[in-house]
Amino acid sequence: MKKTKEAMVLIYILFLVLLAIIFATVLLNNNAAMFNVTQFFDVDSKLYSNIKTDSKIMIEENRKYNSNWWWFLDDMSCPESVTMSWTIVKDTIVTTLQISWDEIYCSWNYYWNNVNIYFNNDFTDITKAKYIWNTVNLNNWLWITNFWDLDTTYINFVWSMYQLWEWIDDNFNSDNYRVTSHWTTGTGVYYPNDYWDDDVFWRQKLTWYVSSTDNYKKVFWNTSKVANIINDNTNNWDDLNVKIWEANSAKLYFDIDKDSEIKLFKFDKAYFDSVNELRMLDVLEWTTTGLSKGYLQENNWVLSLSETITWKEYDFNFVNDNYWIFLKSTATWSTLLYSINWETHLWEDIYITPIDDSDQNIVRYMWNEIIIDNNWNMISKEAEILYQK
Repeated sequence: MKKTKEAMVLIYILFLVLLAIIFATVLLNNNAAMFNVTQFFDVDSKLYSNIKTDSKIMIEENRKYNSNWWWFLDDMSCPESVTMSWTIVKDTIVTTLQISWDEIYCSWNYYWNNVNIYFNNDFTDITKAKYIWNTVNLNNWLWITNFWDLDTTYINFVWSMYQLWEWIDDNFNSDNYRVTSHWTTGTGVYYPNDYWDDDVFWRQKLTWYVSSTDNYKKVFWNTSKVANIINDNTNNWDDLNVKIWEANSAKLYFDIDKDSEIKLFKFDKAYFDSVNELRMLDVLEWTTTGLSKGYLQENNWVLSLSETITWKEYDFNFVNDNYWIFLKSTATWSTLLYSINWETHLWEDIYITPIDDSDQNIVRYMWNEIIIDNNWNMISKEAEILYQK
């Protein structure tokens, strides 16, 4: 493949329909005669096999992250009426649910100092309260007590006032395929502090491996079909994140555990969708050594990684452009592990994995694969595969 900007590569598309699987196989090279019919179908079969293997693992991981706490649990809520007093002041306050460093508690501010109330492990009772570095024990038999501060501050709340449901999962892991805790209408009930659990983890991050025997492995390609699957998934419709086709400015975070070579291709999205030809806009490449992670940087067409924001991050425009990312392990006889995800410049996470798990019974997965030989001749396939949920 020519690597000059604005290069146009003719695409030959073969559509195959088989059972519930929709294929699109594309020849991406300057010389269509490179593959004879036998070679074409051999490569085509390998492409589908790779997609099927990858998709099965992606679906299983997505399912696992939505079944790792068994059910929605809302046995306890924060007290809505707490009376506190010290020498001069007496007040009644309302607590709110909080999470910090994976610790869940109820909290409020009482005259410039936080008061925190904590649950037991199974969220069936309140166990203690903290105020000005003092801790007192609480439970369903002890609702009134005093802290050991200079004013021996008094705390009192009624048991019935913290049994009311608030539709927030007590363990902050509701297993509902959404960032919200519970869904009734609209986008659902959000956790506090812009928190979301691990239910959407595999829809925002691509984590996989590259074998030492692979040449260059495609780890990302955002086609319109990929974007459509992501948009069709109503579990991706929330107020905290964005879908890939909405992001016109995004930065990539890469995590690679071994020596590697990486190539980044940029194409004109509208041109590809219109005439089925690739109009290359840019080609960049770089190498990594050992464990490497950080935001992808670009400085005078030279790429690097930085764990801190430098404002020189490579800018991905998923609205107007398509991108390929290829990864090759250069570590001898060693499998390379990688993880990639994108954020907008407003720090929103981006849904990038083409899984539609919004149906009660079926999960749709759309992915693509590209095989490259040593001469950079390419053949690709897109496939939509259906799984039971």
